[in-house]
Amino acid sequence: MSNRDMYIQKAKAKFDNLGAELKRLEAEGEEMTADAEIKRREHMKLLRRQMATVEDRIEKLHAASEEAWNDVKNGFETAWNDLSETFRQAQARYASDSANS
Repeated sequence: MSNRDMYIQKAKAKFDNLGAELKRLEAEGEEMTADAEIKRREHMKLLRRQMATVEDRIEKLHAASEEAWNDVKNGFETAWNDLSETFRQAQARYASDSANS
């Protein structure tokens, strides 16, 4: 397996893992106050949009030519970092919201 194939495989695994964590986070939100639930839904919409962007970038990794690989890889990494940060913020926020409920 080439380095490129391994990179794509790891990217997909990280994406799948985060998707499972997102589902868990969504399920935990069912016990929130109405105001917290509204904010959580907005945050979940943002996370789903970012998940779609990352998924698109993974598809582009598969299709990238050798010449475009570094640019496409950098685009994936930027989208992944944005998603990871948004998810981290959501985890921190909802952990504190559920502790305050």
